[in-house]
Amino acid sequence: MATLAISAILVGTALGTRFKVLILLPATIIGLAAIVAGGVARGVGLPSIVLDAILAITGLQVGYLVGITIRYLIEMRPRRRAHGLT
Repeated sequence: MATLAISAILVGTALGTRFKVLILLPATIIGLAAIVAGGVARGVGLPSIVLDAILAITGLQVGYLVGITIRYLIEMRPRRRAHGLT
């Protein structure tokens, strides 16, 4: 589960630095399809699949938030220097 959470956060961060918020819908759908397919292939129960899906969706959104924060800070840096705010 930790690998899933870290992977979702990293993917969300990458998406947040490059794309607008609308990218979360297709990313969520693709992620859910992969989690369900993997869970069915492994033969795990429905509660485990649901928990993995919740973890992945939450990690994706948290990572996206981190990504847009990074993008904002990078974009604001030149403006602060141009105005003498350091």
